[in-house]
Amino acid sequence: MNFGTPTYLYALAAIAIPIVIHLWSKNTKTKVPFGSLKFLKETETKTTKHLFPSELLLLAVRILLIGSLAVLFAAPFIKKQAESKTAHLVDPNLELETLSKLQKELNPEESFWLSPIKTPIESPVSFGNIDTWSALKNFSDYDSVVIYSTQSMTSFQGEMTTLTSKVNWIQLPTETKNKIIQQISKEGRNTAIRMISNSEALRFETEEIASGAPQVVKIHLHSDEKHENLSNYLLKSITAINQLNPVNFEVIEWNNDSQISAEDWLIWLSNEPVTFRKRLIHSDSSAALLDQQSELIYGINPDITIENILQRNLPLLLETALLKPLNDQLDIYDQRVTPEVYLKSGSHNSTATFANQSIINCALLLFLILLLTERLLSQILVKK
Repeated sequence: MNFGTPTYLYALAAIAIPIVIHLWSKNTKTKVPFGSLKFLKETETKTTKHLFPSELLLLAVRILLIGSLAVLFAAPFIKKQAESKTAHLVDPNLELETLSKLQKELNPEESFWLSPIKTPIESPVSFGNIDTWSALKNFSDYDSVVIYSTQSMTSFQGEMTTLTSKVNWIQLPTETKNKIIQQISKEGRNTAIRMISNSEALRFETEEIASGAPQVVKIHLHSDEKHENLSNYLLKSITAINQLNPVNFEVIEWNNDSQISAEDWLIWLSNEPVTFRKRLIHSDSSAALLDQQSELIYGINPDITIENILQRNLPLLLETALLKPLNDQLDIYDQRVTPEVYLKSGSHNSTATFANQSIINCALLLFLILLLTERLLSQILVKK
C-alpha cells in the first residue's frame, strides 16, 4: 500500500489517546458516604483490578477508529499491473502488395494508418507526404508502437518530438522509381531532368532531348489602381524568378472571360470578392508580407515597401509559394531513408509498468463501520 499524502500518517500517534483515557479512568476513586464503622469487624481483604473482555474490545475499536481516520487522510492507493497497449501504425505509401499483406495479418482493433489524424486501418486514407512526428503524438497513451514504414526522409518534417515509449521501427523495402519530372528549354537547349530514387539515394540526371518545351506555369493577374505599386513589385519579382529558374512563369492579365485551370495561379489585388480558391495570392492588409493562410492560398500585404521587399526577399518567398505544388510532387519520389540512430534519438524506453488505484473509498467505509461499532459498544457498557 502507498499513500498520496503520507504526512498524515504522523497522526497515528493519536492512538495513544484512548489507551491513556482508559487507564486513567481505572485509577479514578469515588468517595461514598457511609455510617459508623465501630461495630464492623476488621477482616483481611484483597483488592484486584481486571478488565472485562467488552472493555478490551471497545478499546481496540477506538484504536482502530483513530488509525483508520489517519490512513483515510493519507490518501491510500495500491499499485497494480497496468495493461500493456500496443498500436501498429502502417505507412499508406507502402507498395499495394505490402499493404494488402499487413491488413490481413494485423488486428484491426489495434492497427491504424500512419497519418496526422488517428484513423483505423479499415478506413480509407489519403496518400502523400506524412509528418511522422505529428502522427505519433496521437498515440502517446500507448505503451508501445510498431511502425511499418519506408522511413523516408520526407515523412519526418518539422521539429522532432519525444515519441511514445518502446517504438519499434520496421523498415519495408521500396521499389526504385524512375521518372522524367521536367522538360525544359533554356537558352536554346532542350533538356530533360530525370529523377531516380530508392531507399538509399535520390539523384537527378539530365540529358539532351531532340524536342521539348519549357514547363510553363500560368499566372493570372488582376489589379486595380489602389494596388498599382504592389502589382509592379510582384511583376518585377516574377521577372527576377524567370531569370534563374528553369520553370517559366507566364503572367496573363485577368478579365471576366479568363479561363483559369486547376494548375494556374491567380494573383488578385483588389477589394472585389474572388471565387477562385485553389491557387490564390490575394490582397490582405493583416498579412505580414506573404503569409500562407491555407493550402496554396496566400495573403500579401498591399502596403509593403521597398524596404520590406529587400529585407524579407519577396522574390524568394514568391518563388517558394509558386513552386510548392511541383516540390510536393518531387517529395513523393524522395525515398531516402532516415538513419536509424536519428529515429532512436527521438524515442525513449521508459514506460509505466504499474498503474495506481485509489482505495480511499474502502478506507472511508472501514472508518464508518468502526465508528458505528464503537457507538454500539459504548451504549452496551453504559447500560451494564
